[in-house]
Amino acid sequence: MTTDDAAFSAFRQATESLTGLSESHQVRALEFELFRAIHRNHELQREMKTLEWKVIKLEGDGAATLDAFARHLHAELVRARDELAEARTAFARERGAMEEKVHAADKRAEVLEELVRTLLRTIERAAAISEGGPDAEAGFGVSRDEQSKGAVGPS
Repeated sequence: MTTDDAAFSAFRQATESLTGLSESHQVRALEFELFRAIHRNHELQREMKTLEWKVIKLEGDGAATLDAFARHLHAELVRARDELAEARTAFARERGAMEEKVHAADKRAEVLEELVRTLLRTIERAAAISEGGPDAEAGFGVSRDEQSKGAVGPS
């Protein structure tokens, strides 16, 4: 039933009850029905305004809530971006320090390799001298025949 149908139905009910009344009583009854209709209209308008204010308030609260949420998300994003930048900087620092340590370890390994080679030559020389061979001191433990055949000589 539409609003117009409901209004017409209410009008018919009000006018049907008027049958058998004098004209002045009918006017009074219709005036009373009109008063009741106007009163209901005012009540409904007041309720409608109250509901409109509630909707406006809820929309405002919703917008404020969304704005607050957006500000919160933005702050989280900025914080995460800053933390990422700090982590990248720390990683670059640590990587640089590790690269320096690896470079230093490589240098130490080279020095140790050279030391080992020197110690091996010294040991070979000492062994050759202790054996007393004629070419011991000059060839560091390798005979002249071995040197001429391509054997490794003094380094």
